[in-house]
This record gives sequence, structure tokens and C-alpha cells, in this order.
Amino acid sequence: EILSFQRAEDYVAPTWPDNSVPLQVHIDILVSSYEDAEPTVFDAGGRLLDDSDEHPTFRVYADPIGRPFCLVLE
Repeated sequence: EILSFQRAEDYVAPTWPDNSVPLQVHIDILVSSYEDAEPTVFDAGGRLLDDSDEHPTFRVYADPIGRPFCLVLE
């Protein structure tokens, strides 16, 4: 399985969670554990945005240019 992306001219990163610049796309990635998946996210330049106890089954991250995505526990 392959997931590909394409660059957009004049891209402005979303400002989640305040949404003054709204999300254009959102991806949830199903994982068996955060501990196994997070190193790959961080090694690729991602950063953690939200790991609130209010939603223990998912964590929100941003890719290197600020697009949010979630790791979701199986």
C-alpha cells in the first residue's frame, strides 16, 4: 500500500485547534502502540500536538510543515 502527497503552491498550514486556517485533509493512522509508532513520526520530522487524557485512544501530531494527523490505537 502506498500513500502519496503533492505540493500545493502558496500553502498555509492549518492552525488547529483554533481553525482560523482550517484543515484541508486529515489522516488517521491505526497503530498497535504509541511507543512503537512515535519514533517513526519524530524521525520523519513530526511533532506531538496533543496527547490529552480526554481521548486516550488517539494522539494528534503535525507533519514537518504543520498538517495535523492522528495515531489511533487499534
